[in-house]
Amino acid sequence: MKKNVSVLAFSFLALVSFSGCNKNSSSKVIKVGATPRPHAELLNLIKDDLKEKAIKNKVTIIRTNKNSFEIANVISLCNEIKSINECSNPITFYDDDFYDDFQLITKRTKHTNYPVINHKNECLGLICLNWSNEYEKQKVILVDHNNFDQSIEGINEANILEIVDHHNLGTIGTTIPISFRCKPVGCTATIIYTMYEENKVKMPYDIAGLLLSAILSDTLLFTSPSTTDEDIEVAKELAIMSKVDIKSYGYEMLKASSTISGLSVNEQIYQDYKTYTVGKVHLSISQLITMDFDEIKNNIDEYVNKLNEMNRVNPGVSALFITDIIKKGSYVIYNSKSEEIIKDSFNLDEIYQGIFIPKIISRKKQVLPLIMEVLSDK
Repeated sequence: MKKNVSVLAFSFLALVSFSGCNKNSSSKVIKVGATPRPHAELLNLIKDDLKEKAIKNKVTIIRTNKNSFEIANVISLCNEIKSINECSNPITFYDDDFYDDFQLITKRTKHTNYPVINHKNECLGLICLNWSNEYEKQKVILVDHNNFDQSIEGINEANILEIVDHHNLGTIGTTIPISFRCKPVGCTATIIYTMYEENKVKMPYDIAGLLLSAILSDTLLFTSPSTTDEDIEVAKELAIMSKVDIKSYGYEMLKASSTISGLSVNEQIYQDYKTYTVGKVHLSISQLITMDFDEIKNNIDEYVNKLNEMNRVNPGVSALFITDIIKKGSYVIYNSKSEEIIKDSFNLDEIYQGIFIPKIISRKKQVLPLIMEVLSDK
């Protein structure tokens, strides 16, 4: 890919190097000092025809705010760009590349400097290999997860300061002790509310509404077996602060979020998608809250094909649980090779795509532990 090279031009013209481009043919260099008048005269001297001759003869015009003496001191150190380039396709880095990738490539190539470009292929500058030693990790606090597979890209390059979660212990580790707050409640928002109270911080109206929405969503309006008395009490307090009725607001919220109209199969599967590792087995579990299973059932083969495709990339178990809070259970669609694992996990007499499993609502407390137990025994 061809790279563009940008050269910075400054405000004053101090040195122009021509070959037969000025009135005195014996003179090949025009030099002026740093005073404004000579610069202005020289700017007028370079007419369009002279610029054309400069381009034709491949003569470089340098504009700089330095005076002639300063230029004379540094001009001998300059090289033509073509003499610096080693190839027509230099090793470059995007401005959003990861530090680990930079280290991996530079250890192999061992150059001193590397161009940094954006996704428009424009050169933004250079990064020196020595500067990488000054790299400062981003500081993050993880909320509602503590697993590398479920976190953002590049989390392994970050400095994790704290974790606030309500899930089982995952794979994330740190090099130094940190504050790790994990509590078996139905929603991490319940823990966050407690932290506000402990630190005597007044909660804004909009934050109260967001935390209430999170609790009602995570606990499926308190119908999930993961719901605790603490979740319910905190939700009541937040409802007062945000001035809403829990039942009516919660029902309208779940109704709005449960529609799958207009969503592709891919969007439905990845809407609430989490991955886990059990030994060497990859486990991906998606959960979709909706009362429109008939619409899914009409195109169930598309869902199976997508789950099979996902499983080819990461072999193991890929399953989609469609939870109906009115019927208080979940339908399950799974990749073809996981049929026996799903059957054994939920102790089913028969198994088929889209089978309804009563009382299975919580991924965290029901689906995940049951599947992990079966996988651990294999």
